[in-house]
Amino acid sequence: MNIFAGNGDLVRYVYPDSGHDSDQEIARKHLIFNQIYTVDNIKVYSSSSYMTLKEFPDIIFNPVMFEDVQVNEVGASYRAAKFFGEL
Repeated sequence: MNIFAGNGDLVRYVYPDSGHDSDQEIARKHLIFNQIYTVDNIKVYSSSSYMTLKEFPDIIFNPVMFEDVQVNEVGASYRAAKFFGEL
């Protein structure tokens, strides 16, 4: 995924075996494979990056487990529901 994704961008959890073992454990505990999530914040460092999702604002995930979701992949009603917290 784009490690410079912005707040509100959509990502899909598709690489559960990527990242460190601890990253994988956290993701498997909270995320559903192939589910779309909303980026809250990303921190990029020289050799690593971490992000939070709006759905789990207090949990840190490794971006290598996600792929970008293009806006045209999801309908307007889905995006609106995510924005207003209905999903």
